Amino acid sequence: MDKLPGWTDIGHDALLSFRTSRPEPGVAVVAIRGEMDLATAPPMADELDTVHREAPRRLVLDMSGVAFLSSTGIGALLNLHRECQCGDTDLALIPSSLVRRVLTVVGLAEVFTIIEPPSQEADPRRLA
Repeated sequence: MDKLPGWTDIGHDALLSFRTSRPEPGVAVVAIRGEMDLATAPPMADELDTVHREAPRRLVLDMSGVAFLSSTGIGALLNLHRECQCGDTDLALIPSSLVRRVLTVVGLAEVFTIIEPPSQEADPRRLA
């Protein structure tokens, strides 16, 4: 995976990278690319917990770059979903086709708020 400016790599081989932005007050967008598995899901969950503790009213996980999602990654998403519900944070996912398929197969597609990926020309504030 190529190193891009502003992205933080997880793991020795950078199997997962993320970038957090705040397009407007009260909104956090965490873009994730790579593999969410046993090795990368725990540190990614720590980062998501850190962002969630900032108490955004909306947290968007842009998972359009996720190429693999294991049961450990699903567990991390479910834990975050539960924490967001308790903290009155609206959680939304922008899934890759693989993430969407995995969530559908395991019966969780209806649990999460799913939004379509923005086009390249789209204003990132649209996610708010």
